[in-house]
Amino acid sequence: MNLKIKYLNLSIFGVLFAILLFLNLLYPAQADDYTLYQSALNGNFLSTYFEWNGRIGEILFSGYFAKFAFSPIFDIINAIIGTAFLFLGFLLCFGRVIRDKADIVLLALWFAILGLFGYFGSIFLWGAGSANYLWGVTLIFIFCLPYRLFWDQIYNHTQKSSHSVFVNFIWLGFGFLAFLAGMASEFIGVMIIFATTISFIYAKYHKTSLPFWQIWGFFGFVVGWITLFLSPGSNKRAEIANFMSLGEFFDLSFLDKIITINQALDHNYSDIFVIFLISFSIILYI
Repeated sequence: MNLKIKYLNLSIFGVLFAILLFLNLLYPAQADDYTLYQSALNGNFLSTYFEWNGRIGEILFSGYFAKFAFSPIFDIINAIIGTAFLFLGFLLCFGRVIRDKADIVLLALWFAILGLFGYFGSIFLWGAGSANYLWGVTLIFIFCLPYRLFWDQIYNHTQKSSHSVFVNFIWLGFGFLAFLAGMASEFIGVMIIFATTISFIYAKYHKTSLPFWQIWGFFGFVVGWITLFLSPGSNKRAEIANFMSLGEFFDLSFLDKIITINQALDHNYSDIFVIFLISFSIILYI
């Protein structure tokens, strides 16, 4: 990476960090932050795993970081993670850092798509929400990045060795990171497991040699996801909220599956935003 590109990325994400930090400082603690603050001060670190939510983000927040929910320290941490989320998301989508003005437009598009399926305040500013969504998905991004770079090298025939994207990376540490990433999200975890399985099948079919860290990381991720899925707290929450289980979803007819997925996604966006996104995409295409 030359100095011009490095300074461009530092400038863009430095500005994004400053914006996120300002908004985090401006946005007060909300709802669950008060309860989880008391839990972090007086409760057991793993209490939420057994009582309400098995996701690693909420475990970290309710077990420790909620102590800083009313302090600028948390705002700084949350802004750093938010900036990392945007940077890693771009890197995963396009396989490169920002290089020119066109990439800046792509970053804006990535942010717009994020806004289509999420709520900015709940993801980037609300303490309990950030820990659940922003922190957890950032962990998943970190886990996915080595796989993304490995297959990018395979696709572009630039791979020098099976460990070229893991220079000085301790595989045992990666397994632990994979375990935590697997505990980050039930739904995204299923997609990651499915996509990684497909990549293994592809590698076998094309006789591509996979380094050990890929198998080890996948194993750690699956164990983490099972630990989340079987957590007593998540099961209690599912019973109270009357969530649909995977078994119940697969028992639906194909049409009912489509309707259920549409209902799950439909509440996350407005017609105005769809019009904006289509218009923005047309401008981007031109």
